[in-house]
Amino acid sequence: GTLAEFSKTVDKRNFDDIAVFDMIFGNVDRHAGNLLFKTDPETGKNLLVPIDQGTGLIDPDALQGNMSSLLSGRNIMANPKLEQAAQPMGDETLEALDRLDPDEMVRQMKR
Repeated sequence: GTLAEFSKTVDKRNFDDIAVFDMIFGNVDRHAGNLLFKTDPETGKNLLVPIDQGTGLIDPDALQGNMSSLLSGRNIMANPKLEQAAQPMGDETLEALDRLDPDEMVRQMKR
């Protein structure tokens, strides 16, 4: 099947969670080769399983040097063929983002 067909089977909340993780973690290398999937037995939806976070927490200078890969269409989370990428984030995800405390996140990472 095509990417667009597969996209129809992917859980939107799961997709949003990975997109948020990648944004917070600074992962600029989320492509099809570093996503696995499994099927949720209760809903039948496919859940994406992110692997290979090797480019996360990237140095700002390195980020500038990798902008072309972000903008090239290689980043699967921004691929317009994925139905979930074309939709706004769900309310549940946006509410969770509103509850995030950046200072607390930094404190937790320093532990």
